[in-house]
Amino acid sequence: MLRWIGARAANIIDALIVTIFRRFVLKYRRWLIFTILIMIIIFVFSSQDANLSNRISDFVSSLLAGRLIRVANGDFFGYFMRKFAHFFMYMLLGGVAYTMTGMYELTKAKSIGFKRRIAVTLAICVIYAVLDEFHQYFVPYRTPQWQDVLIDTGGACTGILFASLLHLVHMKMSQLRAKKTERKYVKYK
Repeated sequence: MLRWIGARAANIIDALIVTIFRRFVLKYRRWLIFTILIMIIIFVFSSQDANLSNRISDFVSSLLAGRLIRVANGDFFGYFMRKFAHFFMYMLLGGVAYTMTGMYELTKAKSIGFKRRIAVTLAICVIYAVLDEFHQYFVPYRTPQWQDVLIDTGGACTGILFASLLHLVHMKMSQLRAKKTERKYVKYK
């Protein structure tokens, strides 16, 4: 009888460990892969020489502007598109990295805190932005610019802000659902 209870408890513990692994660790890996994928995309775009980068910017600008908007100075619109691409890619990186750090918290079963989570995520993004600009020093016809690091940091802050707001809304909704369920349980008890 004792052996059966011990075997049953071991099966339950094994199932619990597998569930935790599937639920949190695999989700963490997914967000880690998304973060690395965005970093690779940023690296590939910054590896292009200036001529190819300008042609891509001009192509995207012509798609967006098309025949609807006649831009007197095409260089300005292309320049704006390049800076917006910086901002947008780092906004994605900030949001995905914020989510990744949250999944890391769940795998370690202890909270690093809201402010520290934001600081860690921002540090990851800023360090990557600085390394990206340093990398551009070695690409032909590209120059590293500290203004791009500021734009990248602004994009990362925006992504972190959006992701943290979504996280807070999700937490409040979960709390409201839990209170609603608790009230129903107390009511029928």
